Amino acid sequence: MTDKIDVASMTRAECAELAESMGEPAYRGFQLFKAVNACPAQPGGLAAATALPKALRGRLSEESRPIGLTEADKIKSASDGTIKYLFAAGNNTIIESVLTEHSYGHAVCVSSQAGCAMGCAFCHTGRAGFTRDLTAGEMAAQVYLAARDALRRPYSVVVMGMGEPLLNFAALTRFLEIITDPEGAGMSRRRITVSTCGIKGRIARLADTGFGVNLALSLHAPDDGLRRRLMPSADAAPIADLLAECAYYFEKTGRRVTYEYILLAGINDGASHAAELARLTRGAGGHVNLIPVNGAEALGFTRPSGGAVRRFAAELAARGVNATIRRSLGEDLSAACGQLIDTRDQKSGTRKA
Repeated sequence: MTDKIDVASMTRAECAELAESMGEPAYRGFQLFKAVNACPAQPGGLAAATALPKALRGRLSEESRPIGLTEADKIKSASDGTIKYLFAAGNNTIIESVLTEHSYGHAVCVSSQAGCAMGCAFCHTGRAGFTRDLTAGEMAAQVYLAARDALRRPYSVVVMGMGEPLLNFAALTRFLEIITDPEGAGMSRRRITVSTCGIKGRIARLADTGFGVNLALSLHAPDDGLRRRLMPSADAAPIADLLAECAYYFEKTGRRVTYEYILLAGINDGASHAAELARLTRGAGGHVNLIPVNGAEALGFTRPSGGAVRRFAAELAARGVNATIRRSLGEDLSAACGQLIDTRDQKSGTRKA
């Protein structure tokens, strides 16, 4: 399988080069790219690329890896309509994606890795460990397959499912090129968000790619000591260094940075934490997104009360920091932030064939 062509991870220009290498005109490669990246996806893979000559389709089918992902399971929330997908990728890999519905349209939460190596204490995904990086084609397939249920191209894409996207940098940037291509999904860069725990040097590198997508930094603590306790990976990336890279990102792209902050009762939700968080983020070209922890009691964490969350947000606002409180969607499916893990024995929601 590994020596076969990964057509789904090819850019439009690479598809043209592939076609020419097979003795076909470049425009056949453009047709191939468009067929592979149809959004919403049409089932059938290369066999459905009927614009291509039958002989070329046959050769591509023989010499290419299977395109897309296999849907292993799909569960729809009974409370808010969120759909959680379990997709089977190569090598018996199971990954998860989430489709959420909002007043403005649908959002797809994309995984960049199978599992996660970051080991954040409050995150079920991190506790499950890391399996492998996903290819750009596997990342794109999550968007296209979820779009079939939305019946249209999604309004937005967030790369904040399983994994740390900046540790899979080459596939991430290739994925961004593929789904923003006007001949493919044609997603607006302003409607794509990449969420990271903060890998030193990689935020600045992402800024230099010129994609100009939205950036979300998982901060979760206002000081390095507490952050290292909650996020072991933070050892290699002091907050000051990450904020400097975020400032560079804002300067380079003009895109506002979101600072994500999980609220854990009695741990990082006090007035002093809010004051220090405001000091760090005020005037940093971004805003704070507060996320009351989801379903982490088994990991030893408790969600603050609604009043405590509102007080924390008010403390930030009083110090000149814009903050929003994230609405939790799909929690009954273990599909909310930090909950993505293979849970096919879920009792809530409606399972769909």
